This record gives sequence, C-alpha cells and structure tokens, in this order.
Amino acid sequence: MTRPSLPMLLAVYAALVALWLATYFLAGISIGGVGHLTIALAISTLKTLLVASVFMHLWYGNSLNRVAACAGVFWLAILIGLALCDFFNRSSMAAEQSNPQPASSSPP
Repeated sequence: MTRPSLPMLLAVYAALVALWLATYFLAGISIGGVGHLTIALAISTLKTLLVASVFMHLWYGNSLNRVAACAGVFWLAILIGLALCDFFNRSSMAAEQSNPQPASSSPP
C-alpha cells in the first residue's frame, strides 16, 4: 500500500479548509431554503469524499477497504430507508387516530 505524498496531504488539507470556509460564509448569507440546503449538502459531500478517499485510504489502498466502505454506506441507506418508512407510517396513523370515523349504527 502506498502512502500519499506530503504535497497531496497539504492539498487535501487546503481543500478542506476552503470548503470549511465556504460552509461558514454560506451560513451568513440568505439564499433560500432549497438553494441553501443544496449548496450545504454539496459542500459536505465534497468534504466527506476527500476525507474518505485520502485519510481512510480508499483512493490508493486495498480494495477490501472500498468494499467495507460501500457496505457501510449501503447499510446506512437501509437504516435511513426503514426509519423514513416508520416516520411516514406513524404520521398517517396519528392522523387517522385523531379523526376517528363514527361507528355505523344499524337501524333497530
């Protein structure tokens, strides 16, 4: 396994600092709900990819590291999906319980 060179590590460090500053200054300006969220998620995704590829040795390391990282992301997606299913089902069930249907009465 090769190690990253010092200039590469410094470039990644500079990119992470620049992205951190972008996040900091983005928090101070008003773009709008969806635009702000989209930009913030794009910045955080770039930071995550930089850290994972260089410092977790996914770019130049053993392919088993990549498999383990992909399995972790896949498992996280499953957990988030199940949590969202639970969340959306509970909110619809709560609405049904707050507005119960009157019981139909049969004529005597």
